[in-house]
Amino acid sequence: MPPRKRLRDAVAGIIPFRLFVPLVYLFGALWLLLVLITSPLWILYLFIRLAITWCVMAQKGKDLLVVTIGEENYGPWLSQILPANKSRALFLNYAERSSWQARSLSVRLFRSYGPKPKPTLSMPQYLPTIIVFRRFHRPEKFIFGNFCKDPEALLARLRSALARSTPKPVS
Repeated sequence: MPPRKRLRDAVAGIIPFRLFVPLVYLFGALWLLLVLITSPLWILYLFIRLAITWCVMAQKGKDLLVVTIGEENYGPWLSQILPANKSRALFLNYAERSSWQARSLSVRLFRSYGPKPKPTLSMPQYLPTIIVFRRFHRPEKFIFGNFCKDPEALLARLRSALARSTPKPVS
C-alpha cells in the first residue's frame, strides 16, 4: 500500500479527509498569527534584557566577559590583552560549568550572548571567547578558539573595542 493511502486511511478514522486539508491551513494561519502577535513582545523582551545588562554591568564597573576552557588558559593572543584589563572583566571557566550557579550574572550573560555552536559538544572549539558590553550597543563577540581564521585581525578589533568601551569607576 502506498504511503499516501496509508496516511489517508489512518487519518480518515479520526478526521474525514475532506476536512484534513482545511484544518492544516487553519492551524498554519493560526501559527502565523501567533508569531506575528508575539514577535514584538519577544523583541521588547530582548531589548529589556540588554538594557538591564548595561545597567548591571555599569554598576559593577565591568564591561567584559571572558570565557576560557581552564585556569589562566588565555592562549597566545589573549595573554597580550587580559593582564591589563583584568579589573574590567568577569571570568568564567567552561571546564567548571557543572558547578556554575545558574542565576549568576556571568552565567546568564554567557548563555544569552555567548557562542551557540551546533552541536553544543563543540563549544570548547569556540573558547576562549571575550564578549564586550558597550552601553547602548549590541554586545561584541570575539572568538579566539580553534575556529578563529585571522587572530591578528580579531585582536586588533578587540583592542579597538576595548578602547571605545571604558567603564566608569564604581563610586
